[in-house]
Amino acid sequence: MIFLSVQLSLSLDASGLTLSGLDAELLLNQPNHAFSIFLEGSTLHLGQCLEYEEEENIFLNLKEIQGDTALEVENYISFDGMQQWKLVHIEDFSQPIGWSDNRNSQCGDVIMLGGYCQFSDYEVKKTFENLPQHTQVKIVANFHFIDAWIGETGYMKVNIDGVFNYVWTESYKAGQAGFGVNVCGAHHPEGKFVAPIDLMIPHSEKNLHVAFGATLEEDPCDESWGVSMFQIFVR
Repeated sequence: MIFLSVQLSLSLDASGLTLSGLDAELLLNQPNHAFSIFLEGSTLHLGQCLEYEEEENIFLNLKEIQGDTALEVENYISFDGMQQWKLVHIEDFSQPIGWSDNRNSQCGDVIMLGGYCQFSDYEVKKTFENLPQHTQVKIVANFHFIDAWIGETGYMKVNIDGVFNYVWTESYKAGQAGFGVNVCGAHHPEGKFVAPIDLMIPHSEKNLHVAFGATLEEDPCDESWGVSMFQIFVR
């Protein structure tokens, strides 16, 4: 059973369920018969696999969804009654915007906020505004340790109830890897170039305040850090 939980009105600009593409039609395959959702003028048509309806929800009894067009759900999608994460923000830092310091760099093939000779004993912040209604937030990112760290700690903070709290920390010492690989920066090898962040926290405010930093004390051309592939999910 696939549950599509949407707010729906029967108009071309319906909020909640949007069909896009040349034919404005989505085909959903079910053993023994097919089911389609399509727009005709200002009317939204549903096929024969409608399980049941409730106010603001449509429940479809389907095993597989296929189609070249896009299915966009304004609220949330649930599978087997479990509300799924919704990706609301993603940054690859090719052109950082809105951070307290928008400097970026490239290390190997990775484009990051900060990086070699950029960030050291430093903290950067950003506020993400007007999140959809939610009770949980998941933050996914990569934290990069570059050059001669000697046991210091990288961290991420989130503002909860008006106070920035540490929600992720990790330490690194350059010599712990033995024979490391020099990915970028100075002559020191990166024994822990990437530390993945995948963190879920209770959160229901419209705005999310995030900060990254490190406890480094040396010049950023001796030891530095960066962040790449930053994503925010809500549900």
